[in-house]
Amino acid sequence: MLGLIKRLVNKDKGKQVLEEGQREGEPESEARGRAEVEAKAEAEVQGEGESEAEGQGKGKGKGEGEDVSDELNSLEGSDGEEAEHGRVRKFIHRSYHEFHPERDMQDPEFKVGMLFGTADIFKKAIRAHAVKHRRDVKFQKNDQHRVRAVCKSQACNWFVYASWLSDHKTFQIKTLCTEHTCAMSFKNKFVNSRLIAEKYVDQWRANPDWNFAGMST
Repeated sequence: MLGLIKRLVNKDKGKQVLEEGQREGEPESEARGRAEVEAKAEAEVQGEGESEAEGQGKGKGKGEGEDVSDELNSLEGSDGEEAEHGRVRKFIHRSYHEFHPERDMQDPEFKVGMLFGTADIFKKAIRAHAVKHRRDVKFQKNDQHRVRAVCKSQACNWFVYASWLSDHKTFQIKTLCTEHTCAMSFKNKFVNSRLIAEKYVDQWRANPDWNFAGMST
């Protein structure tokens, strides 16, 4: 209202009043038409910019989710959880070493996080360690869900504890102490006919005349 009064006063004084955005010498009607076209064009540009930004935001969000997943899968050291479509999915880091019986059973080296296919494979690896290093080892806890192996010598701190991970259908070492402080034992209950047969079956098949002199633990 105040602007209209000022324009009327200035008109009476014989002065040219320019509309907002009006160029000098430009008719008022043309200025208004041009202003409307510019405003419409600006609105369209702004709308496209917002749509593009929204699209980039969605794409970025998806990309970040994929990057986070890849980063989590490549981390080393411990178990974790990953959000996926509003749910939480537990996972095991790929850095954990998987025990391969055909390759590692000769001289098992136990590490925290090591994975075993079954409890039986884990227990077989414990027996192989005891025989290989001439240690008297026993199982304190022994079932399909958890196994704890300790040295029979009370002065020795060696032990290995593993439990079943139901989500991943695998057995995993959780805690251990790998150093034996006891003396070697030459009496080992794990050395039996079955173990000997498993250990030397290939030699006997290759050479039926092979004798006991070639045996060694």
